[in-house]
Amino acid sequence: MDLVTRAQWGAKPSKYKLVWVTRTKGVKVHYEGAHVPESLANPDQHSKCDDHMRALQASHMANTEQNYSDIAYNFAVCPHGTVYEGRGVHYLTGANGSQSLNYAHYSVLGFVGNKGLVTPTPAMLGGIRDAIELCRSKGAAADEILGHRDGYNTTCPGEPLYLWVKKGAPRPSGNKPTPPKNPPATPDKPVGVRGSLGAWPGNPPVQYGRTNGHVQKLQLRLRAALGITQARRLNPNGATGYYGNETKAMVKYALRDHPETWDKGETSHDGVVGSKSWSVIDKL
Repeated sequence: MDLVTRAQWGAKPSKYKLVWVTRTKGVKVHYEGAHVPESLANPDQHSKCDDHMRALQASHMANTEQNYSDIAYNFAVCPHGTVYEGRGVHYLTGANGSQSLNYAHYSVLGFVGNKGLVTPTPAMLGGIRDAIELCRSKGAAADEILGHRDGYNTTCPGEPLYLWVKKGAPRPSGNKPTPPKNPPATPDKPVGVRGSLGAWPGNPPVQYGRTNGHVQKLQLRLRAALGITQARRLNPNGATGYYGNETKAMVKYALRDHPETWDKGETSHDGVVGSKSWSVIDKL
């Protein structure tokens, strides 16, 4: 795989922090929906593909209507098969049409448009396939491969590219997958996001009176799950690492609709965070 990282193509920093996603259902394939010069596919024009990537980022970040924080796509692929790192793995795309659609799939762009260069080259198809497999191996993407129009009212990714997607996005004959020489680093999962608790720390359970890093991690996860306003109302002291009445109130509130975590005979959660409660909270 010929992979060009953000640093290598000269990406500007995101305007604000990108949203973390733990996993997706798969990948959606996109096109530019505008004129792409046919000459970009010429072998002697590959040097201009970095410029094209920088221009895409600049146009997205200047879009005041969408208020993009960065280039919208997770990866982009030029006609010569080079894969460009956009937002990268584990970051929410801005390209699929709505927040729910963005959370469901990563986005991979092919450098084709609705005029000029409209038909993807075999090298581009191989590169898109490389990007999809990178999303799977590094970004926990599941198996779905869809076009942007699948679930959103758009002509994207154009007829030629969409026909390939509908066939299952097969790798072109003779194009063999190879690992990237410079794979992008998998970003560290931010503390507090869904899935960040990890394995239950075991006995003694996380409960009233304890002070440790596990309690602090739990408090941060609850804060993210409940939202800042509700979390502050229940626990104005924040993530101190001490399990007091405020943290107990957060736990009971978070698990109020999960009777499977209550002790037998109880009518609400008792505030003791055992393995089942820990796992449920991590998925909220």
